[in-house]
Amino acid sequence: MKTIRLTLFFLQLFLAGIAYSQTFNLTVSEGYGSGTYSEGDTVHVWSRAVFGDSVFVGWAGSGVPYLTFADEWHTTLTVPVGTGAGALTLEAKFDVIPEGSRIDSTDYFLFGINNGNELRVGKRVLFAIPPAPKGLVFLLHGTNGSGRSFFDKYDRFSIVKDLLYNGYAAVALDANEQTLGDQNGDDKLRWYALNASTANADNNIDIKNIAALRDSMIADFSLPADIASFSLGMSNGAVFSDICAAALGFNASAHVTAKGRTGTYLRYDIAPVIWIMSENDQNENADNDGAYSHYTLMSNRQKAEWHWFRRSPAYPQRFVRSLNEISPAQSDSVFQRLKDGGYLRDDNFLTYTRTDSIPFSFLNGLRFTRSQVIDIFLQLRMLNADHVLHSDFSKNIIRFFDETLTPTAVHTPAATVPEK
Repeated sequence: MKTIRLTLFFLQLFLAGIAYSQTFNLTVSEGYGSGTYSEGDTVHVWSRAVFGDSVFVGWAGSGVPYLTFADEWHTTLTVPVGTGAGALTLEAKFDVIPEGSRIDSTDYFLFGINNGNELRVGKRVLFAIPPAPKGLVFLLHGTNGSGRSFFDKYDRFSIVKDLLYNGYAAVALDANEQTLGDQNGDDKLRWYALNASTANADNNIDIKNIAALRDSMIADFSLPADIASFSLGMSNGAVFSDICAAALGFNASAHVTAKGRTGTYLRYDIAPVIWIMSENDQNENADNDGAYSHYTLMSNRQKAEWHWFRRSPAYPQRFVRSLNEISPAQSDSVFQRLKDGGYLRDDNFLTYTRTDSIPFSFLNGLRFTRSQVIDIFLQLRMLNADHVLHSDFSKNIIRFFDETLTPTAVHTPAATVPEK
């Protein structure tokens, strides 16, 4: 009897080993990630790049139940052990932005502060507006950035198109310091994000400009006076986004890879915030632990959501994601240079933790323009989950915004508490 029990025990172990080693074939159409994998593996899948009016809208196929997010252009698939999945398919689906959408720019006469003196200044404002928008989203650049970058960088413009497709108008402008120069001697051009607990349109020039621009756009485009409003920012723009959303009573803020300021999350009028944080942020001011403390602090009193932006492997067509015409063949040449130069591991993840450790010289002889080189290194930062604005969570951001459109979710500004 003991021999039989031992035999059955080892037979069960053997069968469990077979189950664990079962493989499945994944076929990805209109995208990348096809291959043969073991059940339990985490597999990255990507939609092909789209240009012009086209937008990625989601995945279809038998692999959808195993996706982390079925509507993000880059997501992961994990097949649980023992499912016997065998063969799975995924197909990227596309559509176009709404007919009648307007993407343009114009000058607005707004406000500025230069050397302590307030004045009126002209600002170039870029916008994308669908017919009858349900919300207005202010896009806020990072340190030394510009509003234009949301319209001339592939992944940032993908966010704009995703907003358009889902019924949101998107607006971008420059911070006061980007318009009039460094005002505090730190050699950086930023949104004014100090005095977070008390900042408002009366004491913060950048909040004043957002409020004035919102009123002007409502009048110029015949939008409802009470149209839902949102902000989305990266780095210093994320810090400012949360402050601005609270001060102006916005529906929500999208916060991409920044710590934030404690006073913001102690405000009684704090708006809902979705946090998208890079796991490998190499910025000198990066503090993911501090950011998570702020998320925890505010989530006790207000709607909040947290996502990690994780490192991901390279693939040959990754660098086509540029508005500066990088061809599939050129993208493949970049991928091969990375492989041949030892910059990629066997699984195609970058070997370097710090993206800036990869020298520009690895592209020597490929005859890329300066703009194309910048775009290639932006993609490398995204692969490394570094300090960068990306479009991997744009549908999650939109869903979060949508959830605040119900009447009970909209908040009104209240008194603030002292900054700590």
